[in-house]
Amino acid sequence: MDSSPAPAGTFADGAAAPLPALDAYGPSDELAAAYERDGVVLVRGLFSPDDLARIREELAAHMTRTVPHLTRDVHFEADGKTVRVANELQRYAPFFADLLASPRQTDLVESVTGWRPQPFYAEYFAKQPHGSVAQPHQDSAFEHVEPRQYVHVWVALDDITPDMGPLRLWLGSNRFGVFPHDRRDFGKFQHLSPETVAGFDFPVVEGIAEAGDLFLLDTALVHASTPNTSSRPRPSLALAYRGVGSVHHDS
Repeated sequence: MDSSPAPAGTFADGAAAPLPALDAYGPSDELAAAYERDGVVLVRGLFSPDDLARIREELAAHMTRTVPHLTRDVHFEADGKTVRVANELQRYAPFFADLLASPRQTDLVESVTGWRPQPFYAEYFAKQPHGSVAQPHQDSAFEHVEPRQYVHVWVALDDITPDMGPLRLWLGSNRFGVFPHDRRDFGKFQHLSPETVAGFDFPVVEGIAEAGDLFLLDTALVHASTPNTSSRPRPSLALAYRGVGSVHHDS
């Protein structure tokens, strides 16, 4: 399948071309080459429908049994009830600790990046209908890992259509270090200024995906997301890995 980058654009542009999906069990050198060039690769076929059903089941259990008792590692929407982000899932459920350590993901990360990964954390995100945008940012600006061997295996838990606020990805932006995050949104989340983004000349693509697809994402890659204008949430699971022997510095 053609994995050439899409034409350049900016966050303010209309819909960008979708990032092409590659087979999880296809040639590993094709996956590695796409990742080295772009800083991200969309991988299809690693998670089965049964895998997704079990993940959803375990997430539902976490929300009903554990979240009501937490004073940390959970963030709600404005209604105070709907979970927007659930952090550090591996701390609370053996299932997510085992999933994070699974060779299915660690082997993929190693074959694509070239470095040996160790589990870091597991997080759940749900982009609700008619919620906020995610402004352009780099995750490496908030979690400092040396050497910079830090990736997300970002799993789509449902189909992601263009109206659901898919990821917007600036291909190759990870190769230029961390840009200044000198703006804050209404939730005090730091992001790149419009002036910085307007100066980019990187190809831009959208993360349209099928349920079970994953984005293997260099955390230094600039990314964002537009509003979810559909009637359905956009749920996802982020499995984070850093290099064996790397050092994590608290931000």
